[in-house]
Amino acid sequence: MLDTLRQLFEHELRDLYDAENKLVRALDTMAKKVADETLSQAFKEHRQTTQEQAKRLEKVFRLIDKKPRREPCRGINGLIEEFSKFVSQEDPSQEVLSAFAIGAALKVEHYEIVAYQSLLRLAGRLGLTEAMGHLEQNLAEEQDTARRLDEMADQFAVFSTSAYEAPEDSVIIASVNSGDDVQLVDAEPVVYSAVQED
Repeated sequence: MLDTLRQLFEHELRDLYDAENKLVRALDTMAKKVADETLSQAFKEHRQTTQEQAKRLEKVFRLIDKKPRREPCRGINGLIEEFSKFVSQEDPSQEVLSAFAIGAALKVEHYEIVAYQSLLRLAGRLGLTEAMGHLEQNLAEEQDTARRLDEMADQFAVFSTSAYEAPEDSVIIASVNSGDDVQLVDAEPVVYSAVQED
């Protein structure tokens, strides 16, 4: 039973640590499956970035005096399974596979972006200032990867997410590991700050 925000933080940290480790393997598979060299190289580069992100999460574990441990991330499991089943069951052409792969990668990036934002909110509430630095670096890399993938999307006939950006005065509120719908609400921009828990 989770009774405190600290316990929730640790749970979500384990979940995200599991996701990053699984994505290291998944990105390697995706890089090998697609024929387009530019896309394959993008997956390889992101795989290296993901390895570094997992190492930063290990530093966060040490900062809270916990041993790095993984909690099965069902969200990432589903996205990886979706890609694997599409490849094995649909027998797509290389053109279709490239388009699907970049769309799948964008889904993963946006999932991770929301996951890191949620973890940062908890870290700020708990006053985990040093941990926030590592989490903010990972979040910035996820956002940069999403932007670069979005720029590539038009080349592979995938809808660009930039056409659906939320207004500047709105924030996305989501429950990372729930079936709740993501909603857009009018709100002030989120500012992550270290605030001690009452």
